[in-house]
Amino acid sequence: MKIVTAWAETATGPGWSNRPIWYLHYSNGVPVVDAIQPQDQTPEMHRLYDICEAANAALLAEVRKAVRE
Repeated sequence: MKIVTAWAETATGPGWSNRPIWYLHYSNGVPVVDAIQPQDQTPEMHRLYDICEAANAALLAEVRKAVRE
């Protein structure tokens, strides 16, 4: 498996929330997005979660400006 990138993005809905770490990898040449649930994350993943989520949100906002989504 070739992992291309990973990012932290909280998912929420009415009465629930989840803190998965998403990752993009290739499976048989096809790009696939999977998630690592909080109970399966390493202590370092938990430590980096908020930092990664904040950086990802800021970068996503800048990319949206650049491509005028």
